[in-house]
Amino acid sequence: MLYLEKILLKELLDVRRMMLKEIMREIEIEIKKKGQTEAMIEEAWAAHAKKTEAQRVSSVS
Repeated sequence: MLYLEKILLKELLDVRRMMLKEIMREIEIEIKKKGQTEAMIEEAWAAHAKKTEAQRVSSVS
């Protein structure tokens, strides 16, 4: 019986390890998405600022 318990425990640990790896992978994906979203927002603000500055300069001229 002890042998079977060891096998079952090992299987359980393997399953938990796989679940943890999957969770970590999902977290990494979400972090990458967030980083990409933040970069897109920064680019949009920079483009808006550039456009606003160009309009201001052209209206002063």
